[in-house]
Amino acid sequence: MSHLSQWPLLCPRAEATAVSERGSWPMSSGTLLPQGLGRAPALPTWHLQPTSQAQLRGCLLPMSAWLLLRLFWPRQPFWALQHRLLLPQRGPRTQRPPGGLDQWPLPCSFFCPANTSSVVGNECPAGHYCPASTSFASQFPCPRGTYQPERGAVRRSDCTPCEPGSFLPIPGATSLEDCQPCPAGWFCSQAGLSSPEAPCEGGWFCPRASVSGHSPGAGKRFPDGPCSAGYYCPPGQTSATPSSFRCPPGFYCPEGSPQPRPCENGTFQPQEAKDSCEPCPAGFYCEASSTGMFCSSEGLSQPSGLCHSAHYCSGGAVSPTPIKHKVVEAPGLSGNDICPPGFFCPRGTGSPVPCLPGFYSSAPGLASGLQCQPCPAGHYCSHPGLSHILEAGTCDAGYICLGGSAVPSPSDGTHGYRCPPGFRCPPGAHSELPCEPGTFSPLPGADTCLPCPGGTYCQKAATVEPTTCPKGHYCPTGTPSPLPCPEGTLNPREGTLSSRACQPCPAGRYCPGEGNGQPEGPCSAGYYCEGGAASPTPWRIPAFPLNGPCPRGHYCPQGTLYPVPCPAGMTRGSPGGLSEGSCRPCPAGSFCPSLGLSSPPGSCVAGSECPSDPSASSPMALLCPQGHFCQPGAAWPALCHPGEYQPSLGSDTCLQCPAGFHCPHPGSRVPTLCPAHAYCPAGTMAIRPCPAGHYCPGGSETNPGAPQACPEHTYLAAEGAQSLAECLPCPARYHCPSPGLSSFEDHPCPPGHWCPGGQGVFLCPPGTFRTEPGASSLEDCELCPAGYYCPGVELSSHANVFAIPCRAGSECPAGTESYQSQPCPAGHYCPAGTHSPRPCPSGTFRNSSQAGAAGDCLPCPASTFSAHPGQKGCLPCGSSAFSPPGASHCTCRGLNRVFQKSDSSCICQAGHESEDKSSSGEDCQPQVAERCSPGDIRLAATRTCVSPQQHDCSSFCRPVGGELSASLGICQCREYVSAEELCDAQCLARAPQLSLAWGPGRKLVLSVKGKAGDSVQREAVSTLGPDQSLQGSARVHLVQCGPHGMLGFVISRGDVLDSFLLGPPVSSPRQQRRHRTTALEYPVPQDPSIHPHIPNPVVCLVEGDVILFQLHILPHNRSFSHYPVYQRQHLFNSNPHWDFGAFRRLAHLVHETHLNFSRFAHQFLDPGTYVFRDNGLPESITVVLVKEKGVACDPGLSPVQPSSPHHLARHGVLRHQLPNLGPDWAVISGVLLAAGLATVLLTGLGLVLRPSLAQACPVQTWRPQWRGLGEPHMPMEYVPLRDSLPFSEDLGPWGSEDGANSSGRAAARGTGKPPPATTLEDISVRTLYDKLEDQSLHVAAQLSKHRDDMLAFYRGACRQLQGLKASGQVGEQPLSARQRDPQLVGEVLLKPRPLPSDEKHQGPSPQQQSGPGRLPQGDAKGTDAESRGRGRRTGAFPGLQRKIRQVEDNLDELNEEFFQLTAQALVLQKDEARPGQLSPREGNRFVVLPRTGPPVWQEHRPDPAEAGGPGRENLGTWALNSDQALTLEARRACLAQRAEDLEWELSLLLQVADGSRPRLGRR
Repeated sequence: MSHLSQWPLLCPRAEATAVSERGSWPMSSGTLLPQGLGRAPALPTWHLQPTSQAQLRGCLLPMSAWLLLRLFWPRQPFWALQHRLLLPQRGPRTQRPPGGLDQWPLPCSFFCPANTSSVVGNECPAGHYCPASTSFASQFPCPRGTYQPERGAVRRSDCTPCEPGSFLPIPGATSLEDCQPCPAGWFCSQAGLSSPEAPCEGGWFCPRASVSGHSPGAGKRFPDGPCSAGYYCPPGQTSATPSSFRCPPGFYCPEGSPQPRPCENGTFQPQEAKDSCEPCPAGFYCEASSTGMFCSSEGLSQPSGLCHSAHYCSGGAVSPTPIKHKVVEAPGLSGNDICPPGFFCPRGTGSPVPCLPGFYSSAPGLASGLQCQPCPAGHYCSHPGLSHILEAGTCDAGYICLGGSAVPSPSDGTHGYRCPPGFRCPPGAHSELPCEPGTFSPLPGADTCLPCPGGTYCQKAATVEPTTCPKGHYCPTGTPSPLPCPEGTLNPREGTLSSRACQPCPAGRYCPGEGNGQPEGPCSAGYYCEGGAASPTPWRIPAFPLNGPCPRGHYCPQGTLYPVPCPAGMTRGSPGGLSEGSCRPCPAGSFCPSLGLSSPPGSCVAGSECPSDPSASSPMALLCPQGHFCQPGAAWPALCHPGEYQPSLGSDTCLQCPAGFHCPHPGSRVPTLCPAHAYCPAGTMAIRPCPAGHYCPGGSETNPGAPQACPEHTYLAAEGAQSLAECLPCPARYHCPSPGLSSFEDHPCPPGHWCPGGQGVFLCPPGTFRTEPGASSLEDCELCPAGYYCPGVELSSHANVFAIPCRAGSECPAGTESYQSQPCPAGHYCPAGTHSPRPCPSGTFRNSSQAGAAGDCLPCPASTFSAHPGQKGCLPCGSSAFSPPGASHCTCRGLNRVFQKSDSSCICQAGHESEDKSSSGEDCQPQVAERCSPGDIRLAATRTCVSPQQHDCSSFCRPVGGELSASLGICQCREYVSAEELCDAQCLARAPQLSLAWGPGRKLVLSVKGKAGDSVQREAVSTLGPDQSLQGSARVHLVQCGPHGMLGFVISRGDVLDSFLLGPPVSSPRQQRRHRTTALEYPVPQDPSIHPHIPNPVVCLVEGDVILFQLHILPHNRSFSHYPVYQRQHLFNSNPHWDFGAFRRLAHLVHETHLNFSRFAHQFLDPGTYVFRDNGLPESITVVLVKEKGVACDPGLSPVQPSSPHHLARHGVLRHQLPNLGPDWAVISGVLLAAGLATVLLTGLGLVLRPSLAQACPVQTWRPQWRGLGEPHMPMEYVPLRDSLPFSEDLGPWGSEDGANSSGRAAARGTGKPPPATTLEDISVRTLYDKLEDQSLHVAAQLSKHRDDMLAFYRGACRQLQGLKASGQVGEQPLSARQRDPQLVGEVLLKPRPLPSDEKHQGPSPQQQSGPGRLPQGDAKGTDAESRGRGRRTGAFPGLQRKIRQVEDNLDELNEEFFQLTAQALVLQKDEARPGQLSPREGNRFVVLPRTGPPVWQEHRPDPAEAGGPGRENLGTWALNSDQALTLEARRACLAQRAEDLEWELSLLLQVADGSRPRLGRR
């Protein structure tokens, strides 16, 4: 009973009837078991692949089978028998049924291809079902709308349908994920749909995966809500608020409206997206909306009727079928015309309705949306209103666009789907292309098919999974079917790659036909199989020459491994011996002495026969007959072999059958002529069919009829052709390069060529290439990609198989034929493989083409610059600026100046001014602004102080007036024109967008893009600017300059732009406001002179935006023309370095030329705040705010707003504080007055409170006590002053050189010992006073002279320095010897210098000029040479040169101040007339210290004996006897220290400029 479970499953009776074919076995009606089957235990035992119960549903046995099973197993119930059948045992295959397993009926859930011997591995794949008698795996795919994730399905009902809300457009799906949700705008209410059921119903919207025409969500049978109020929803909408279907003016759309409803009589609606109409106000009447209607005559009380279909009437139409009817008197109307392409116009249309996405219309005059053509297959139309098929995009690779698609990758099944497995979908495909045999595609969404890997084959088209190569075959890469091993060979393995796996059939065995996996059986008796035998009766082949009939003298049993020789005394004269009995005894008269003899050793006479007669002494000579041959020793004549003939008698050999004839029978006397469709080579036994690739016209007496090769470009796969007409032309994608081809598949069109078929190969044209073989048309040659070039064959001498990377120095856009045709332009460089030139960076240039690297861009020379990348040359810095090599900008020579790249000028920064108003190298000094009085306000425009009561704001705020704002410094008007009044949020949403770009021929093109996507381009003629740096397109804002000031325009409609370009008259703001207010209450005919503008606007820009200024040039007085002028000194400006050269050039062209232009455009690239005024009306301004990258203007507001404090504060505009203000004289005067009053008060108190003269100085006390006591004299007021100054002893009497005496005096003071006393008893006070007075007068005169000389020298040196700076002579002389010696430099710098030539005749006498402290003229020249050398050394370092100049200027200021303090001290000494001062006659003189600081005057006090004066032990010192004198001395010492520090710093800077290492030690 265990054997029953090992049977194969039987299919139903109707499907198991056997036929006499391979793959079935003969059975009669009702036969269940193989013939000859005995009792149950004798059933064959083999096993099938175990199967699950789900895979065997429906595999029922016929009643006769159940009866037979019941006969063998009477006690088994039916369920047990069925269980045994449905669950076969597992085990090794021990026995095959008679005739093989393929003779059993085909089981269910399996498929059996031809020549199948087992169902193992042939289980029905997922996504398919296999009923009985299925011949291949993909024969029965699950239909569209269903899927099957498991293997082994039997019926079509086993495929699971997709759920409602989804659909499945492709057959053979394997998972639930393959079901695609119903697209938006459609619904899928049933299960198992292959495409969306229907569009959403009108007035409703259907989101993705909707199951109902009213349903907004998957699985919902009832609507969540209709179309929103203010919108109308035609069928197929995906949103409750479709932006393309806003309710138009004159109509209302309540909730759930499928179409807009016109306002009834007595109501009106001027706005869009409204759900109701407003009642007509009192005093007015409202007919039905005239939009979409026409009035055929004047004086009508109501319109004549609706505009006809295919036309639209936006207002003012006089015909139901208008053609280009523009209402000139009403600029707000768009016109009346035939419906444009891309739109449709039903009856009564006021504005054309765009064709929906997925549709287009190239013809005008469409009357309904049904006339819009669906987007063609292979393309998609993503935007509404497409008017040409060229505007449609190409469908993405891996997707199919069936038609009407709005996306490049549709997956809804209606408009397209994803490419299924087994197919490929190139870009723009409208139907999937099945993978050709030899290729496969395992995944969906493929655009190319993969070659079948080695060891597998892809037999059919649209292969998803390759099949393993079977035994007896081999499968190279990309084969469409397994290649069988040739006959005589075998291959016992599966999955082999090449023919090397085919092995010769072993000895004694034969392998018939092709594709043997094992030997068929032993060779027949009488034949020997050495190896590689193809039949049991083989013929010899070159590899195995012994194959064939058993050789003579031998016999060959069945399957013998080698021939067996006949025994001695026996012969075997013919081949094919079967056994030893095939050997014959040696004939009479002959002997056979050895084994394996084929004939006796003796021989008869040639050409005669010798009958068997052992007693005969000599043979009888008889001639050999025709068709026979008789060899020596022959007893009987032998027949000529097939392929030979003999027409003569007495021949010992037969003749070979000639070519063109055949000799099919033995003993042929005459050869037979070869027929047509066959050929007969020499020695042919039987005719051979004409080989493939040839045709055989037949033989004749003169023509042997050899096969004729089919000519080039043709092939012939079949054999037996007899004429040239049977040769077929080579198909497309292949070429037949040589004659006599039997197959074209081995000769695909080579890469780089295309083969149309039957004509040979053609090269892909220049600019294209082809990498893969098999191109069939010129379109298969791919365009050369960007960055590569594809040359012609005359340049490359080979086909374009691969694109060649572009060489350095050239650019290669797509489709480039030669890199030489596109040299890299000047100002750019092109590395290898570039598709577009790269600009040279800023600071470099390239004045020639073919630059290949960034290093080929040359740095700009010194004193030139290149501000923008991609320049052909560098611009000069000008006379007032300089730059190092490779600079992108220049540095101004003067301080506080800004370099302007536009015109290479250096202007003073805002808040600075210069005496020279032109651009020069002079430093700009800060402007000192006056202080405003209490109650006054500083104006932001002029920086002046005005009284707010006296300032007139009528010109700025006309006609309503205003007052001056204390916080902003501008007029604050009582009323402003709000941008929201001109255009609200809805108006801004549908307002057109303006952009400016350079068009062909350097024409400035202004583009107007509407909300619907339509764009209108207009040439902006008579426009100056913008600069050449404008790249691409930029957003545009409009500002008008005219008699009414500067006005910012809010572009809400296209007619506003027309009026701006035409320059119409502008009404006053009050009149404009009155009309706006009126328009909100009741309709009033629009006045063409009223335009939406804002006076004194604030314009918010983003980097790169452009302002287009409308100018008003007065031809007779151009200086009063209206154009924008940049207010550089305005306190609102935030970017003091902004380059406004374009506006300076505008002023130059207006004032100094007669060039006529009406507009000026400028692109703002630098963030900041900029204020402009009208040249003809300076009170009118425009504030421009340029936002940085990443900071945007408020998108909900208009970029043009009034300059009210609210909007200025919202944008962060404020009045900047002035850094330099004049002195506050009121405060200073008050402080001085208070100090004077305090001094007078204290003086008065002192006079009142001091003791009387008699008490303070009695007569007896007039004689000094020190005279009697012998004490040294010490003034009382001087003692505390010297004690309070710790450095007074260091100063000495103006720096005396008597170091020993000074040290001694210091030591004496430190120990508390008084200095040596001097006896003054004999000196008269009057005499001393006279001497001191004389000395003071002499010293004062000398000091006054020296002071004047020093001041004159300083002024002359300053003039010479300024002259050298201006003339550029500084820095041209080499370094002098004095500059190499710091000590010598200090001495020279501290000595007075001679005056310039213009002051020589006005100076003192020659004796005075040659006095102490003055140098000769030659020394001054040497010093100038030193200054020039120092300037030259620092010329290459702008920052270092500026620092050296600054230190030199500070040092000059310190020297001048030092000289002034010295002069003051000397004058003070003269006034005080101190005693003890030596006169110049006593040897006093001034010397110059050798140091690097300002000159310090020292008094040389010689010994009294040397000076010739009276001998005294203690000399008088030059001491300061007042607080003011000591203060002057202290200030002089501090200035000397500061000057020394500056000299040390200057020496370090000079060493750095010379390139030497600076010495940090101070000398």
